[in-house]
Amino acid sequence: KKRDHMKTMQKIFAATLLLINLNSYTRMKYIERGFNTVKNNFSSYEEMENYFCKQNLDLMEDLFKQIESKGVKCRLWTWQNEYIPFLKNNAYLNERYIKFLYDKREFDSLAQMLEYNPKLMISKSDYRINGRKVNDDHQTIECHKITANSIATYIKNEIQNV
Repeated sequence: KKRDHMKTMQKIFAATLLLINLNSYTRMKYIERGFNTVKNNFSSYEEMENYFCKQNLDLMEDLFKQIESKGVKCRLWTWQNEYIPFLKNNAYLNERYIKFLYDKREFDSLAQMLEYNPKLMISKSDYRINGRKVNDDHQTIECHKITANSIATYIKNEIQNV
């Protein structure tokens, strides 16, 4: 059984490598096409970023409306600061926008909270694997707990205000 499992894993690995190699050329063409689209349609990086932030949030709003029409409540929070002005200026999404609560402060994004306390990132914490620091800017376990508590507090407040 173990040998069969290893053969299957080897086949999956080989197929993955083949896909990566076959897609390399295609991916480069898409990247080239993407750069040309940006160059030809936007006068600045900020204009492009704003366009795509708004486009992403418009798609999210449409998705939320479809899901909520089935009786499921949707909420969101953001890691990146770039989305904040769009979330605050969109009445529908702003009603569903969860802020981070930490150290008696409110943060509009995970990035703001990580700027306030960089030790909430794995790379800046004391976290180690086999004695070595880990270069990973994702959240620490403590930061995940803060995120969970922020979401729970939002939901509790929402329930109490109904």
